[in-house]
Amino acid sequence: MATNIISSSPFVSGNTVYIGSYDNYLYAFNATNGLLRWKYQASSSISSSPFVADDVVYFGSLDDYLYALITSNGLPKWSYKTSADIVSSPTVSEGTVFVGGMDGYIYAFNTADGTVKWQIKTDGGVESSPRVSDNIVYVGSDDYYLYAVNASEGILPKWKFKTSDQVISSPFILEGIAYVGGLDNYLYAVNAVDGSLKWKYSIGKPVYSSPYAVNGMVYVGADDHYLYAIETYGYKGFNNGKSAQRLPSSSLSAYPNPFRNTLNLDTPSSVSVYSETGQLIRMLYKGRHELDTSSWKAGVYVIKAGNEAKRLVRIN
Repeated sequence: MATNIISSSPFVSGNTVYIGSYDNYLYAFNATNGLLRWKYQASSSISSSPFVADDVVYFGSLDDYLYALITSNGLPKWSYKTSADIVSSPTVSEGTVFVGGMDGYIYAFNTADGTVKWQIKTDGGVESSPRVSDNIVYVGSDDYYLYAVNASEGILPKWKFKTSDQVISSPFILEGIAYVGGLDNYLYAVNAVDGSLKWKYSIGKPVYSSPYAVNGMVYVGADDHYLYAIETYGYKGFNNGKSAQRLPSSSLSAYPNPFRNTLNLDTPSSVSVYSETGQLIRMLYKGRHELDTSSWKAGVYVIKAGNEAKRLVRIN
């Protein structure tokens, strides 16, 4: 394997950029001029992305270690050897560093001395990187589950949500929803409180990418070479929360409701038709449309034009 690969993501703290490499080094560069401040050699490749907190940089390595280095000079503060590679990227919250291991464990370490506060075993390697919100750690596993674990205790999962394939993507938490991609080709929106499914969007290719949500949109890449932008309030439950507040007075006409073999649309802008689980069915330009729906399955469909949405039901 080439020794100059960089799959680690950079972390910027102050005027220093930290990044790992497959040449076994963690590098610290001057962010202004790119000059090397220091580098630290692990015993194997570093694909884990570093995380800096309180003048310490944390990262994992394929030599099975989690490292904690002093940011000013790159000298070790502590290290901990697990029983398998660490490709997960650590995160720090309230004096604890959280990381996943390919030995199947979700780990919580004391930032002061590297002692293990707790560890939870999953049934697959943990490549996903943990995210912490409201004292809950969210992380995916190769056992097909997204886990939510109490950050302080870590005794048992608060809940776990099952997908149909590995969860390598790292979750993003916003307004009570955990967004995460799966190798089963879906982007999931999961209730962060109880682990119930809010909606899922079928992309059609595996989602290794970690989503990012902001300003009512969630962005994620996929193996089909596309970057997707999807509304965070999804395609189900438009009467809940902010989605109901965002719907303007009716200007989208869709009839009959319920419908059978024909659906008529009259829309002032481009329109998208989704199944209730978020799968895109059709995209149409503004205007009047008469759709042949004889091959559509019975169920609920969502018609969206801009911020306006209507729910219709197809019956047999």
